[in-house]
Amino acid sequence: RRGAEGIREQIQAALPQVLAAGPVKAAGIGFGGPVDDATATALLSHQIPGWDGFPLAQWLTDVTALLMAWR
Repeated sequence: RRGAEGIREQIQAALPQVLAAGPVKAAGIGFGGPVDDATATALLSHQIPGWDGFPLAQWLTDVTALLMAWR
């Protein structure tokens, strides 16, 4: 209901439990829309508003404190 912001809030709310479960060496995320490989930026979502030009890999790095290796 709250678009991309609501999804990001849900991910952030779940992270403490995931990270507390044991050592995490890496994290990944899937995205159902076009992504700019050079910048690891979500270009847009056809289903959920709020992802246009969103720096997905950098955001995940920031909220997990883990270094993301973008491929």
